[in-house]
Amino acid sequence: MKRTMLRSLTLCLITMTGLQIALAQTPTINATVYRDKIRFESQGQIREFRVEVFNAAGEKLFDSGFVAGGTLDWDMLDQQGKAVADGMYDYLVTTSKRSGKKTEIQSAQLSILREGRDLENAPALVQPTTPGSGVGSGNVTGTGTARQITKWTGTTTLSDSVLTEKDGKIGLATTDPVSLLHILGSHPVTSTLAGTNATEGLRIIGGKGGDTSGSGQTAGTGANLVLQAGDGGDALTGTSGRGGYVTIQPGAAGVGSLSGGFGQVLLGPAGGNVGIGVTNAGSKLTVAGMIETTLGGLKFPDGTTQTTAAITGLTSVFHNSTLTGFGTSGSPLGVAFQGIGPDQLALAAVESRNIALGAAVLGINGLKDYVTLSAGPNVTITPSGDTLTIGAASGTDYFSKQAETIGPLNDPGQDVVSKTVPAGTYAIFASMTLRNDDLHDAQDVVCNLRIGALFGREHRFRLDFVGEPGWLTDAIFQDAATFNSQTTITVHCTGFNIVAESRVLTVMKIDSIQ
Repeated sequence: MKRTMLRSLTLCLITMTGLQIALAQTPTINATVYRDKIRFESQGQIREFRVEVFNAAGEKLFDSGFVAGGTLDWDMLDQQGKAVADGMYDYLVTTSKRSGKKTEIQSAQLSILREGRDLENAPALVQPTTPGSGVGSGNVTGTGTARQITKWTGTTTLSDSVLTEKDGKIGLATTDPVSLLHILGSHPVTSTLAGTNATEGLRIIGGKGGDTSGSGQTAGTGANLVLQAGDGGDALTGTSGRGGYVTIQPGAAGVGSLSGGFGQVLLGPAGGNVGIGVTNAGSKLTVAGMIETTLGGLKFPDGTTQTTAAITGLTSVFHNSTLTGFGTSGSPLGVAFQGIGPDQLALAAVESRNIALGAAVLGINGLKDYVTLSAGPNVTITPSGDTLTIGAASGTDYFSKQAETIGPLNDPGQDVVSKTVPAGTYAIFASMTLRNDDLHDAQDVVCNLRIGALFGREHRFRLDFVGEPGWLTDAIFQDAATFNSQTTITVHCTGFNIVAESRVLTVMKIDSIQ
């Protein structure tokens, strides 16, 4: 950190004193990286120069001291004699003119990547010289951006291309690549009219096979295109790494009041077959292995969809409404309700002689064919499936018992016990224990047996105060009535400091009231 601050302070002081700092894009010293050396070479006439190289932490790795002449080769060793790693480095060049009166400082970056030729095997560099001198190939000029790969914009000018190199990754139309090759498609500007279609992002066309003019000869095969994910890493004793995925994802619809929908993954739209697990697909889709569908099933050319398959037998049976099911293990074939009628049986096809003894009821008391049973007074007929239940209607009981205590029954009183019954004729019985909880006075109790919204005859009781012989009494009510619809029967009692216990209401259905 101290070295970084010192280097920054040095550059600031040089700027403040008015010395000229040459821009990295147009340096007075060119740095050319070879596999074994870096050559620093002057473009102009200088007396001597000095090169200092720093890493990203600001540590000085190399200092040449002042060297006479215009060329210096650095073997990419640090001050301890160790080879520096590939990567980005800053370098500072100090030059002095032959007159010794003017000094220039140049600060720039260089990328060390040991993939090129050795210095001794490299071709001759273009030697810049004074325009019009007839010597060399002329000046190369232009500006650029760090990490942006350069392109020729003219015969002697350079500028940025759309390619960027960062941390060993190449970006096309992106300055921050995250993959070894990262391509970012175009995004047209917003328009008030119909939006502009984005430019096609990538097209790779394999080479055409070689033609032949020989008789009966076979022309060359077109070039293959292979897209293969990386293998997982090995593990001597642990779990090996998972292989990489191959992802093909169509684009999603943009945001709008109406959705344009997802794009599609098109395989062989102009022809050809697709094979999975095979090298020579014989159909539009040939799969060597199990095919799984997790939703929707399979759709066939006639528009039908199959969501399950029979284990054995037919896959399905077509039929009309007289049958049910598809004839599969999951949906067996059967006769529909009322599926067999005159149209399905020939005239007189079923006779008594065709029915085995004990297999069917042939008649009831001499009645045959269609026989109807009707319920009479106090008789119920209840069909359920293939069972017919005949029972007596009278004697049906409805019972309500409330064991807990209710009260006090202070004015306007409370419903002590109630029961709702269907239409019919009933005998009604109610009973309860009434208790006076007043410690000083005797109290009166008034109870009504209410049928629906109508109050019946009042029943009055007088109870002594607590401790006297008459402070408890059993109240019993009875009545009979006929209801034309569902009715609620209620016992309602009112009495100051009076509570009710052991409340019971029994409603018994009877034939009639005499």
